Amino acid sequence: MLSLKYLIEKIYVFNIYCPPSSSFSKPFSVFLDEFKRRNAFDTDVPDAPVDVHWTVCDGRVVQLHWKLHNENYSPVHQFVIEYNTSWSPHVWRPARSDIGRDARYSRVALSPWSNYSFRVVAQNGVGRSRASEVTRPWCTTPPDVPRRHPRHVCARNGQPHTLVISWQVSSVCYN
Repeated sequence: MLSLKYLIEKIYVFNIYCPPSSSFSKPFSVFLDEFKRRNAFDTDVPDAPVDVHWTVCDGRVVQLHWKLHNENYSPVHQFVIEYNTSWSPHVWRPARSDIGRDARYSRVALSPWSNYSFRVVAQNGVGRSRASEVTRPWCTTPPDVPRRHPRHVCARNGQPHTLVISWQVSSVCYN
């Protein structure tokens, strides 16, 4: 009895039995044909990250944590954090997309006057996972002074003793 361990395209094969009188190449090729026929390890997009929650929400930054459930035989390349606000609850925007495969938490800068919720997506060579469950409760940021100056400020003399000042309103600053 011969017990061997081989690495075949990153798949470990354990305890292959080959009688001493026969050639190993024949049973092994039969095994590979069977393996290819069955597609024993079809790669797929990763499962959605689980247990997504925030631990810090201090008005300027949020710290999110998550766990990866299953990569589905294709390693995760990166994670993407998406957010929405109470101003547009059905619109998801990317907050960070540069999060490496080994990360299980990240910090995201926030803007004032908003209620945020978050979700995480995993990405591998096959594609993007479904989004995780949405974080609850909201991460609420308090009122604060604007972080941007108004644009295109213009002063006009419309009538005697009157100065009209106009500006372009900056949209709500989402990060």
